[in-house]
Amino acid sequence: MTYEQFAISGVLAVALVGFVWGRWRYDVVAFGCLIAGVFLGVVPGQNAFSGFGHPATITVVAVLILSRALSNSGVVESLSKLLEPATKTPAMHIGALSLIATPLSAIMNNIGALSLLMPVAIQSAVKAKRSPALVLMPLSFASILGGLVTLIGTPPNIIIANYRGTAGDEPFGMFAFTPVGGVIAIVGVAFIALIGWRLIPRARLRLTHEKDLFEIDDYVAEITVGDESAAIGQSIHDLHEAAGEADVKILGLVREGTRGYLRVRYLALRAGDRLVVEAPPAALTAYVKKAGFELSGTGSDGVVDLEGENTVLVEAVVPPRSSLTGRTPRLVGLSGRAGLHLLGISRQGRPIRDRLYQVRFRPGDILLLHGDDENVHRIIADLGCLPLAPRKLSEGPGRKASIVVVAFAAAIAVSIAGLVPLPVSFGAAAVAVVVTNVVPLRDLYQTIDWPVVVLLGAMMPIGGALESTGVTALITSGIVELSASLGPTMILAIILIITMTLSDIMNNAATAVVAAPIAYGTALQLGVNPDAFLMAVAVGASCAFLTPIGHQNNTLILGPGGYRFSDYWRVGLPLEIIIVAVAVPMILLIWPL
Repeated sequence: MTYEQFAISGVLAVALVGFVWGRWRYDVVAFGCLIAGVFLGVVPGQNAFSGFGHPATITVVAVLILSRALSNSGVVESLSKLLEPATKTPAMHIGALSLIATPLSAIMNNIGALSLLMPVAIQSAVKAKRSPALVLMPLSFASILGGLVTLIGTPPNIIIANYRGTAGDEPFGMFAFTPVGGVIAIVGVAFIALIGWRLIPRARLRLTHEKDLFEIDDYVAEITVGDESAAIGQSIHDLHEAAGEADVKILGLVREGTRGYLRVRYLALRAGDRLVVEAPPAALTAYVKKAGFELSGTGSDGVVDLEGENTVLVEAVVPPRSSLTGRTPRLVGLSGRAGLHLLGISRQGRPIRDRLYQVRFRPGDILLLHGDDENVHRIIADLGCLPLAPRKLSEGPGRKASIVVVAFAAAIAVSIAGLVPLPVSFGAAAVAVVVTNVVPLRDLYQTIDWPVVVLLGAMMPIGGALESTGVTALITSGIVELSASLGPTMILAIILIITMTLSDIMNNAATAVVAAPIAYGTALQLGVNPDAFLMAVAVGASCAFLTPIGHQNNTLILGPGGYRFSDYWRVGLPLEIIIVAVAVPMILLIWPL
């Protein structure tokens, strides 16, 4: 290997390790590796930031804006209400939600579609006396499958389409992915609705009442010993039996800013002490009232009046790539921000050892919030969290829906007609929804998923360096030599499986950037149609079902569904096997070798 090949291979290896390790966010890893590539002399300095103006990057930005426009239009909520009665059986329930999620994900961002439908799914499960765990994993998987259907359904499709353009052919069109992706989505959703949900562990499906909604992982909260509390003079040991009967677990005592447990179990409580407890919301509030405690919040006054006029308790989840990640309630203004108090945090079975105001948020955390009914949902949206209850629509879907539909249709039409490239047509549609205030200007930059933009902008030059230094050719030659006796069809299946496996442990967009040139080069060395191999990468990069970290949708449902890491592969492994079995013959049928 030459110096350039060795250097860019090292940069790529560091990037892959960084993506899998997860110590730093993937956009930071990608950008750091890009800069390292420039200093090592394998990425030309003048091309270092060319990826930020790449058509794939621009298209992703435009699609994110249009996804927000669709979210603001009210169309999804209207459709959801029409399908609410279809919950008589679990299969019907899951099928009805999938009928919305799958086509919706074909025209908007995956996580945007899931974010809109997750509150609807949770509430419909509660009404049907079923656990939310029954519907959330199928809903997440259906939204991922829907992204396979069109060019704009998922970033890997956009990346693959534009790679084809840079390789010398025309980029894939809007519906080039539909014949293969559509069949995979139909078969996948059918499996999930009829069989897949039955593979979810029974322990996750036992909860059937509204009060049990989040009892899978209780909230860690703090309660204060009031001046007139009957607990004054008692110890934690004395309180244990009554607390246990109320479904409350006492974790420790905070006095004068110091937290302890074992050494203070028999210490007499006094007014102003705080108990650190773990409990579901209903049990927590009932115990506070019955035992004469006061519920502590992160506000400056430290105590929350649960019976205040026009105040509500709301649960919200911290989504992947949220700006809250790694920050404390104080740093994000949750110390009484506009009357919004953080009362507790649920963290999927992982211990919380810090004081409530010192906890650093993680993706998937569920927050128990208390605040004014008029402002709480707006503040939650400003924080970038997702409420786990359907929002109240301020207006019907009429005008906004019409604008979004016209903008989408016009963008697709002019692109198909060949009048302007797709990034330009979707960029124009994004401008239209901003100018017409469907997406308010104040929300525009919050709408864009900047970590994905930085990831794409940084990885594009690294992918180019892999080809220009000859590393891609070396890898493809090795693949062809090692599997020469297997034939092109088997090699196609292997590339699909390898890409799918990578996507289960690292970002799907990064997977597509790395795998596309390797698949294309392999096809050229085999002397077969490279389009088939690019389609295999598109399918594999988007199908991440084995872990909660492979796709951000899977991370988002982890807390609300009460899932464990191992729950995903129970449903995801047979689904991925089915996808491989369907994808390979469909690719060969539509894109013959």
